[in-house]
Amino acid sequence: MKPTILFLNRSKPEVYLSSNKQSLLFDSNKYGIIMINHIAVEPLPEKITNPFLSQIFIDLNNHNEVIKEVKRLNKIYSIAAVISLTEREQTLAGKVRTLCKIDGISYKQSFYLRDKVMMKQKLKHYNLLLPQFMALQKDRLSEAFVFLKKHNKVVFKPRSGTGSMDTVIVRNEGHLKELLDNYYENIDSFYLEEFISGEMYCVDSTISEGRVIFSGVMKYQSSTLNFKKNRNVFSCIIPEDTEIVNAIKNYTKKIISIFNINKGATHLEVFVNHLNQIIFCEIASRPGGGYIAQALENSYGISVYESAIKAELNEPILLIENRKRYSGFLIFNHAQGKVKKITLPENKNYSWILLHEVNAKEGDITNTSQFITENIATFLIDSPSYKKLIERIEIIEKKFSVSYY
Repeated sequence: MKPTILFLNRSKPEVYLSSNKQSLLFDSNKYGIIMINHIAVEPLPEKITNPFLSQIFIDLNNHNEVIKEVKRLNKIYSIAAVISLTEREQTLAGKVRTLCKIDGISYKQSFYLRDKVMMKQKLKHYNLLLPQFMALQKDRLSEAFVFLKKHNKVVFKPRSGTGSMDTVIVRNEGHLKELLDNYYENIDSFYLEEFISGEMYCVDSTISEGRVIFSGVMKYQSSTLNFKKNRNVFSCIIPEDTEIVNAIKNYTKKIISIFNINKGATHLEVFVNHLNQIIFCEIASRPGGGYIAQALENSYGISVYESAIKAELNEPILLIENRKRYSGFLIFNHAQGKVKKITLPENKNYSWILLHEVNAKEGDITNTSQFITENIATFLIDSPSYKKLIERIEIIEKKFSVSYY
């Protein structure tokens, strides 16, 4: 009998498909596939899912219902591996692994990779630089003002958030009081963190059989926390190979080892301050979002989605060591109003625009973006050199515009 693989899916269909969109990223003939989809997701094409053992649509936020269904399926098929490529499902995936006695990140481990306070508390036992932080509790909110006074500027964050949702920079007591009042009912789900000045990098890694076999570093050109204020959300680029980039790769291996991640994918974010010191921000046990996967594939020839799946299945992963190209992407946020006109750079004039998405049209009424996935446009850029990449990003920033009534 083929091994049975369970997918917990909240992703777009293309995440699982090859570049020609005609086949899966892995050999489905070797496995029996069960795909539990979140009720709101677009399903994979029927011609691809026909051979699946089962395709189920359920509210993935309702863990009890999912586990009930998993228990039923496991009695029939004996699940051999669990795969999820999205952040919110990592704890659920860990719960299924523990329940079904499957190798990989366990239920207990998953909390340290989702809860930012538990994550940082674990790292306090190691000789690593961390932002100062404090968990928020209803009966100790006065301590939040002491924390703000000590650090002058802090970040209000959800303990188990995704992306930049509900993440706010706080500079004064009035703003902090407003946040504490607005989020009071669920305040135990938030924490405060010292604001760190410096550059920010992200690292997407593939881990197979206990070894980090790939780490792709990208650099944020602007903060993800500024997207509500700036027309340009941020740009993210493949940086030049430098001492600090190599140091970040070595640092990544240490973090992955501390969290005892033996297979799968991770997305790590770090700060680098003016002394070139690396300061931990956070880590997730899934590939990065935005166009990170596409940028890394264009530059290194590796699909982080494919490698994450194959690592979970203990399959060999083909790597291309040398950089092929420099890549980057830009994201533009929504503003409040009715869209009057969208001006795009013409692809025929800029063949180096590999992909672009526009998520609005003339006449649409839009609200100010509240988190990073609510964007009006995204562009993926290719370049033969780092210098040219920066120039091309600047061209897109000038050529793309949106006007409102």
